[in-house]
Amino acid sequence: MVQTVGAVTMGQTPRDDIVPELEAALGPGYEIEQVGVLDGLSAAEIEAQSGRSARGRIVTRLRDGREVRVRHKLVTRRFQECVEDLDGRVAMILVLCTGDLPQVETRVPMLYPGRLLQGLTASLGVERLGVLTPAAGQIRPQRRRWRSAARRVFVADVSPYGPPEAFEQAAERLERKRVEVVVLDCIGYTQAMQRRVRDRLHVPALASLSVLGRIAAEMLAPPELDPPQLDATEPTPILR
Repeated sequence: MVQTVGAVTMGQTPRDDIVPELEAALGPGYEIEQVGVLDGLSAAEIEAQSGRSARGRIVTRLRDGREVRVRHKLVTRRFQECVEDLDGRVAMILVLCTGDLPQVETRVPMLYPGRLLQGLTASLGVERLGVLTPAAGQIRPQRRRWRSAARRVFVADVSPYGPPEAFEQAAERLERKRVEVVVLDCIGYTQAMQRRVRDRLHVPALASLSVLGRIAAEMLAPPELDPPQLDATEPTPILR
């Protein structure tokens, strides 16, 4: 029997850039139902809530692949509506954003990748942490956000929806800081981008998308109920 997992993106569906990686992480037996905060809005309505600055906005992706920066207030309101639409119809809800979003009470487990990533990173005891974030306007808030996870935090901006060469430049900036671990703090950063950072810096690279997929797979995996089979030819051990 196929189980359905819900996924809420802050942009528009379908998210063909990242959902296939989540499907691969979950494995057979699961399908992902996507809902988008910006689904159903016209181009004019989205434009009215967007801007070039990243301050007070969430960086996300439209259906055609373009980046958009949407007001946090709009995202928060419609995010709750999307979650309520999925709740009770799916086995779990995955939040496709690492930004600060409200805790919504649900009847099924809901995973916030930003919180998972922060908890994992804080447990590593890193001295010099590198963070990739989508926009330059997020650099100072990101330094504050990750201060509890490492003694020194170095942030570089690069959009996951931009040209590949920009990613190389951002990785080079972190390489010069001699970071020990790099956190890719946006759900739009794919496994290919994660590998590019790891291969360039030769340090662990933690991607929110990868962490989300792995934790979801662990929580959804059915327990092994069948006891181990004993070989009938072997004598039964006697406990003394």
